[in-house]
Amino acid sequence: TAHCTSSASLLLEVYDTPEVSINEGDQAICEDGTVTYTATVIGSSGTYNHKWYIDGTEIPGETTTTLNLDATAISSLGVGTHTVVIEVTDPSSPLSCSETASVQLTINDVPEVTITGPSELCEGSSVTYTANVTGSGSYTYQWQLDGVDIPGATGSTLSYDASSLPSVGSHTISVIVVDNSSTAHCTSSASLLLEVYDT
Repeated sequence: TAHCTSSASLLLEVYDTPEVSINEGDQAICEDGTVTYTATVIGSSGTYNHKWYIDGTEIPGETTTTLNLDATAISSLGVGTHTVVIEVTDPSSPLSCSETASVQLTINDVPEVTITGPSELCEGSSVTYTANVTGSGSYTYQWQLDGVDIPGATGSTLSYDASSLPSVGSHTISVIVVDNSSTAHCTSSASLLLEVYDT
C-alpha cells in the first residue's frame, strides 16, 4: 500500500532538418544541350553543405545551390531518363541533419541529317534534293537557299524546275530538321554547296 515511486529523465535535443526543393522540376534537353538547376533551402541554420548527384553518383565540385549540367561533358549521361538529386546537410547540428530532393532529366537524341542530290547543275535543269534523317522522331523541315528560308519548302524533299533553279553561280542549300516528338525539340541541319553553270 506504500506505492513507492521513482522517476528518470532524459534531455532530448531535436535539431532542425533543412527543407529543400529543386525549382525547375523535371527537364528535357538534347544530347548536345545544357541545363541549370537551382535549389531552394529553408531552415534555421542558414549555413548548409550541398552535394549534387546524378543516377546515384556524386558530381565532383558541385557544392552550391546551383548545378550547371552539360550533357556532352558528363560521360555517364546518355540518351534516356536520369535522376538528379541534391543533398543538403546542416553542419551546425551534431547529427548533421540532411534532406534530399530529386528531379528527372530526360536527354533526347539529336537527329542526324544528310542531303542527297547533285552539287553541280547546268542552268535550266530540274532537280530534287532529299533530307535523309536518322532517328525515330516526328520531324519538321525547313529548307534554305543561301541562308534564307524558302517559302513553303517544309517537306523532306526540295525540288527545282528549269524556271525556279537558282541563278548561275555558287549557292548553299541547307535543311533544318526539328524533332517534335519531345519537349526539347532537338534540332540538326545539313548543307550542300551547289554550283550552277551557264548554259
